[in-house]
Amino acid sequence: DFQNHIYSHSSQTNKFQCNLCPYNCKSFSKLKRHMLYHQGQRNYECPKCNNKFYQMEHLKRHLTSIHKLNIPQIGRGNRLFSSDMLKR
Repeated sequence: DFQNHIYSHSSQTNKFQCNLCPYNCKSFSKLKRHMLYHQGQRNYECPKCNNKFYQMEHLKRHLTSIHKLNIPQIGRGNRLFSSDMLKR
């Protein structure tokens, strides 16, 4: 659950703390990625249903689980192409 997830990120060795929620991490780059969630920046759009995600990994998981696509063959910037989509 969410509380366990937050707890897993609350180790004393984590030195970067989100100022909007209890999330903390070991690297500044991970904190920057986390902040995209709070800022509502969802730059990765599903080409099948137009849902948007703030991390490429979340889009890949969505395409694999919801649309049953083999992901990825080619990824370029904010675009993601699967082998199924390339056959058009």
